[in-house]
Amino acid sequence: MFKKEIEGYVKVDGDKIEVNWRKIRNKSMKGEWCPRFEQELTEHLLELGVLSRMDKDNFGVFGTGVCLDPKTEFSMLYFTKKEYAESYRDGKFSNAFYDVGIRAL
Repeated sequence: MFKKEIEGYVKVDGDKIEVNWRKIRNKSMKGEWCPRFEQELTEHLLELGVLSRMDKDNFGVFGTGVCLDPKTEFSMLYFTKKEYAESYRDGKFSNAFYDVGIRAL
């Protein structure tokens, strides 16, 4: 349903996957967020291997002791590569008033 719109946020070039988290954050902050779009985007990132439902051997983004990773209504999600977690941190939390770090899990 949102496949074309998702392509505006997620670029795949061979093995390289780039998610524009800043654009996603801006859409959310403007109140333009749709739960169905978020669900399809999350499923797409799970299929691409950017996100995982398993924490073991993956990466989490934390701020002041709180996990800031994306989540579904049922579970936390984790990043499969440190570079994906860094991209998420830099795009979503670049203006945070607290330290945001990445941990190997």
